[in-house]
Amino acid sequence: MVELIKVSCPHCGAELKLKSRDKLGKKARCPKCTEPFVLEEAEEDFLDGLDEYEDEEFGDDSLPAPAPRRSKSSSKSKSSSKTSVPQRSANWLVPAIIAGVVAVVLIAGALLLFTGGVGTVDHLDLAFLPPAAEFLVAVDVQAIWNAPSTQAMLQTPFFQQQIQQGLAEMEQKIGVGPEDIVTVTFGAAGMSEMIENPVAAKESLEAIAVVRTSKDLNLDKLAEGETSWETVLHSGKEYLRMPGDPPTGLLLFDSKTLVAGPEPSVRSAIERGPKATSRSELGFADWDSEITLAFLPKDARGVFQHPKLQPPPGGPPPVDELVQSFRNEAQAVGFWMNSKSVVELSLAVACASSNGPTSLTESLNKLIELQKAQLEATRKLAPPQAQQMVAMSEQLLNSLELKQEGKNFVASVTYEGDAGAAMMPMMAAMLLPAIMQARTAARRTGGKNNLKQLVIAMHNSLDANHKFPDTAIADESGKPLLSWRVQILPYLDESQLYEQFHLDEPWDSPHNRTLIARMPNVYQDSNGTIATGKTVYLAVQGPETIFEGGEGRSLREITDGTTNTILLVEAAPTRAVEWTKPEDYTYDAIDPLNGLRSPGKPGFNAAFADGSVQLISNTISPQKFLGMVTATGGERVDR
Repeated sequence: MVELIKVSCPHCGAELKLKSRDKLGKKARCPKCTEPFVLEEAEEDFLDGLDEYEDEEFGDDSLPAPAPRRSKSSSKSKSSSKTSVPQRSANWLVPAIIAGVVAVVLIAGALLLFTGGVGTVDHLDLAFLPPAAEFLVAVDVQAIWNAPSTQAMLQTPFFQQQIQQGLAEMEQKIGVGPEDIVTVTFGAAGMSEMIENPVAAKESLEAIAVVRTSKDLNLDKLAEGETSWETVLHSGKEYLRMPGDPPTGLLLFDSKTLVAGPEPSVRSAIERGPKATSRSELGFADWDSEITLAFLPKDARGVFQHPKLQPPPGGPPPVDELVQSFRNEAQAVGFWMNSKSVVELSLAVACASSNGPTSLTESLNKLIELQKAQLEATRKLAPPQAQQMVAMSEQLLNSLELKQEGKNFVASVTYEGDAGAAMMPMMAAMLLPAIMQARTAARRTGGKNNLKQLVIAMHNSLDANHKFPDTAIADESGKPLLSWRVQILPYLDESQLYEQFHLDEPWDSPHNRTLIARMPNVYQDSNGTIATGKTVYLAVQGPETIFEGGEGRSLREITDGTTNTILLVEAAPTRAVEWTKPEDYTYDAIDPLNGLRSPGKPGFNAAFADGSVQLISNTISPQKFLGMVTATGGERVDR
């Protein structure tokens, strides 16, 4: 039986197959979208649903050589052609936007719970959402953001230090801040299939987020510097397409309405238009709230009785009884938060039978009695500084109200009083790790995308010159003048910038120094922590590396294999250099990780010669890492 080697096109998301590993690490054109990319083995879950493209269907790819070196005397000559190569993916952006909004909602929602809030609005805005959406979220971001408690929190030194930078980054990138967002709605269909069989249901998931703002949105601002994005026309509407798997679509329906999601979902939303489908089954939840969530699985029994929802053995009997009642009766679940004179949180369960609400009420009452007894014991033993927390917990538990409305069960809890000051440190401790994790994940993805773009440019140079570029543009005596980062500019769609350099002068000559500030975005540090004009994307140099002695090797000379040999690294901020300076990372045989590890990070990104990018753990052994940086060492490397 022939082994199938899975390959995924980074441009159109097509999942393809090879019959031989011999082509891995080489560049070909996708038979579906015709864009060139480096053949790289895909993840295991790509096997299902592979498009039927065989090895011989991959097109040959050839790209022109870079613009010729230009001396100062010929600086006015211009290249008549512009090299066009695939640009870096920016799939981190939409998750970053959503993470930013979610962080704001979590912070403000927690504050509303303990400090009171503002008036409510109708959030049941189903425009553009999938008609059969099983999971829906509606948030009145403007009301929450403008709440006095939210504004007071943002003025505290702690939050100013930890959150304001993230909010500023968000506004700088997308052109609007949280205060400009009016509402956010989200709907996803295909959730039942995803829960029951994630791999098989990959194609059936449809998800749309709709952001309505008080300030005009500008997609040009949103797409600034993202040269891989393209404008696509569908059913009379233009939207931005971001490459990925699947591609992401951004539709500016009008100046204050942004529709975002996987490209197939956005195309379906365009076809549906803003007309919303009436859905009476959503009436079990209160949509006139600051925050409302609802989950209505198409296959409620298959989802709520899924083995993963089975409680672990040995738990308190009231908990087991409540979970079992829920699994047997739940058809849909809703949650909402209201704040008028008091703060009210509600949880609703739409039951399968008229006996369902009674069963849930009885089970929950037993659990309430157990919790009250445990709180009483805690109050007697708790130190003075914890007594306020115990009192708050008792108040919330005593306020719990259980209702039965037909087949619907509703549990509501209310809170009166101002405990915001007392809860601020605790909320900060709970929320800050999640916020920082979201920012770190977005930045890590940005670093990977930058490296992927750089390694594609390196391979385009390889195709033109039959070897990887040297680490520096040198003069006739061999003295390094400018970095390889300048040399590959034509393959980054930066030919005009390349032509501005005096290639017979050093990087810090009076003329060339003026170009440092024009550093392309692809060289920008994904953490945003280093000085303008500096980069952390460095070639690996040293004995037996791809760039030993500053000269790039050919693929034939990488005897350890392109999948096992590191080409570029994302170094620590302390190792940042001016992007035009011919300086890179030369490994230390005794401590080869020196200059790569950063405090607070689990590892660093590295690009391999086959075009793949991997996060290298800080705990990797020096011997294994040395095996990865050498191209001819003969080491056996297990990635």
